[in-house]
Amino acid sequence: PNGAGTVRIIAGEFQQRVGVAKTHTRIGVLDVRIQAGHTLEIGIAAGDTAIVYLRSGRLEFAADEYLEVQDMAMMSNREADLSFSAAETSQCLVLFGEPLIEPLFGRGPFVMNSYDEILQAYDDLKHQRFLSHTKQ
Repeated sequence: PNGAGTVRIIAGEFQQRVGVAKTHTRIGVLDVRIQAGHTLEIGIAAGDTAIVYLRSGRLEFAADEYLEVQDMAMMSNREADLSFSAAETSQCLVLFGEPLIEPLFGRGPFVMNSYDEILQAYDDLKHQRFLSHTKQ
């Protein structure tokens, strides 16, 4: 409203609109452009984790708590909303969702739950066992 900016919904939901990306877990991915002096409030389920990555501009989360360009803020949420204001016209990526609470192990292009799963993924890649998405 009032030329505050735009929100492109990549995944999840924002103001009763749903993004086109299909996900296996309940997550939200928003590409936000917000004009200086405006505030954005995003409804997030209690207990979800939210990450804000600032691509350009400057955001204010609370009195004297700012996010600068290429900074990232990670918040565990005990309430139902994430709110920030644009100290300058800004572009950011907002990600949120229910924490998976499981081990993560990353190597190269893979993120799995264990080192053994990483080895299996490399073996699957080497032997071309990844699923192909072709029409039949």
